[in-house]
Amino acid sequence: MKGQLTYSPKQIVPDQPLSSYQPSQEVKDLFSIVKDAYEQGDEILNRPFEELNGKSVIERMNEDQKAWLSWNPPPFGDADSDWRWTGVRPVTRNKIISTAAHLTAQLLKPTIFAQNDQDEADRDAGYVMGTLVDYNIQHSPYELSFLYGVISALVNPVAYFEVDYAESYQEIAQKNGKSKRVRDDETSGFQFHLLPSDEVLVANPYQFFIQRQDFLIKRRRISYEEAEAMYGEHDNWKYV
Repeated sequence: MKGQLTYSPKQIVPDQPLSSYQPSQEVKDLFSIVKDAYEQGDEILNRPFEELNGKSVIERMNEDQKAWLSWNPPPFGDADSDWRWTGVRPVTRNKIISTAAHLTAQLLKPTIFAQNDQDEADRDAGYVMGTLVDYNIQHSPYELSFLYGVISALVNPVAYFEVDYAESYQEIAQKNGKSKRVRDDETSGFQFHLLPSDEVLVANPYQFFIQRQDFLIKRRRISYEEAEAMYGEHDNWKYV
């Protein structure tokens, strides 16, 4: 993390010990670029938009999720208003469920075509790639992720669907008392994730094609222990 220390010129600031982490100028320049991009992306998430009825992406997301969950406001707490019904009719929820049912009646999946259907090698390559895609869909939670992705797109101002490939390993104990490193088939292979709207920072909210964004930042809050397990082998982890 980078930041600035604000203080009054009349205030006496004692000498602070120099940090043991002293990156090169190239790394400092990269930190500055990332910091500016992060601030720009965070400002977009919290900026009011006329398209969202004067609300920011965060505010619109929270309000729409309450409607989807049929969130009931707290009681009035006023004797003159206690007679009022504070429940919420599930009109929005029912409409979303109906729309999602129509959209997911047939499972959408990518299809591979030959670049040149007159070329036998291209046709064979397209067939092989299509078979591999079908295999990975059948051996992953694609159907459930597709359903949740459609619902997320109907509820939130924007929805992000991430496809990743992972190789995970676990240490298991053997009968001889020694441990063995084996591949975890449950968490390995293609992984499909739905990213919340507030986890993705973009440079231009009006650019539909995600590949044309000047930058794309995915932020996620995790515990120190989890971060250490993932990045503890890095040479600079001791400075975190």
